[in-house]
Amino acid sequence: MGPLHPEGLITARSMVTRAPRPGMVTDMSTSLTDPVDIGPRRAPSRVMFGPHETNLTRDRGISARHVAYYLRRAAGGCGVIVTETASVHPSDWPYERAPLAADCGPGWAHVVAACRPHGALVLAGLGHAGMQGSSAFSQSALWAPSRVPDATSRELPLEMAAVEIDAVVEGFAAAAALAAGADTDGVEINAGQHSLLRQFHSGLTSQRGTTMVKTGCCSPSGCSARCARRSAAAGCSGCGCAATSSPRGPA
Repeated sequence: MGPLHPEGLITARSMVTRAPRPGMVTDMSTSLTDPVDIGPRRAPSRVMFGPHETNLTRDRGISARHVAYYLRRAAGGCGVIVTETASVHPSDWPYERAPLAADCGPGWAHVVAACRPHGALVLAGLGHAGMQGSSAFSQSALWAPSRVPDATSRELPLEMAAVEIDAVVEGFAAAAALAAGADTDGVEINAGQHSLLRQFHSGLTSQRGTTMVKTGCCSPSGCSARCARRSAAAGCSGCGCAATSSPRGPA
């Protein structure tokens, strides 16, 4: 730690003077309790309550206990609340009481109705755990980019083909549409830990050789979710745009 400072302890690193980078916020007069504009919405504070396992789910939907839980956080001053990550496809059942997005629409709407009077923005958490999920509850093979055993469980997953990839892409699209219909302020997609999306981007878990994964569409009008499919050719039959991800080889 650095020397004492009138406002408390500071680290040696914080004492180094650096020229501000372009776009860097240099006004330090704001605080966590100040509102912040996020796109067209305004959060009443800069405090974000992130998604996490709660074991409050009932029948894989957002329950009344979820609503009460998030309401207390909104009333306490959280500016942005991200609901517990919901699986976008039935193939993903990572823990016993994991939400399934297809069953979360009414629950999301109730969370929004409870939190909005306090000004909090509500984002629906969406994801797919892939090979880092669990087969204990679905009694089905885990889905993964490649047939590589999970480093922790050593369980060997199913290598996803085009039909499974299409199903997950369409699952994300359907879940996002359901969240929009529930009047949430947006969605947060888990591409970090315990995430099928991260597994596709890691050479440790994706050993698909030169297979490309189409992850987006450059067409101004967009194309169907099925445009995002596994293809050996760097193109998209829906709109003609090039594949956006790089080939993945063995680690």
